[in-house]
Amino acid sequence: MHTRVARTACALALVMALFSACATTRLTAVWKDQRYAGGPFSTIAVIALFERLSNRQTFETLLVERLRASGTGAVAGLDFMAPDQRYDYAALEKKFSALGVDGILIVRLTSVERKQVYVPGGDTVFPETRYDKYANYYYETYRQACDAGQVKETDIFIIESDLYANAGDRLVWRAETRSYEPGERAAEPMNAPAIASELGARIVQILREHSLIAPASAKKSN
Repeated sequence: MHTRVARTACALALVMALFSACATTRLTAVWKDQRYAGGPFSTIAVIALFERLSNRQTFETLLVERLRASGTGAVAGLDFMAPDQRYDYAALEKKFSALGVDGILIVRLTSVERKQVYVPGGDTVFPETRYDKYANYYYETYRQACDAGQVKETDIFIIESDLYANAGDRLVWRAETRSYEPGERAAEPMNAPAIASELGARIVQILREHSLIAPASAKKSN
């Protein structure tokens, strides 16, 4: 009976750990200009502002992929902007016009907070080697043990995403998200691929809910 209860507790802890590992990006604030009546954007330029070029490339690439998969045209800023060059307004407008850009999504890291988070325990499998006298073979069996949860230190990345209408240079939408990697502090300052992928999914979902990109049933080819 105790073994059954222990296994049930372990399974529940493992499920909780899996769900927490998936939900690393949380929306904390969102705003839309209720006066905006321009309809869904057809082509969005994605510009990620990060100190590391690798992070900028990762965020722009994955956000563009998410937008295109949703049926919205998208182009990465690094596809038409050199990373070490500043562009004035006229130069950018010329590029946007040539690409047919009607929306500009600017994503930037605003701050990093160091926090302690609770990480649920889960099933751990331990190999045991036993000698089977009858068959004269060694074989391995496995016993399950339920790991206790623990508190670990992690960095929480606060990211702001702003969507501008190119016509009139108008801010029409803003969202703030908090992202972290459950369980461990990474050796690198940020796990950009994981955070960018989740951020892209959240952005597409919210923009669609606010009718700022086309609904799922109206995909376009790129």
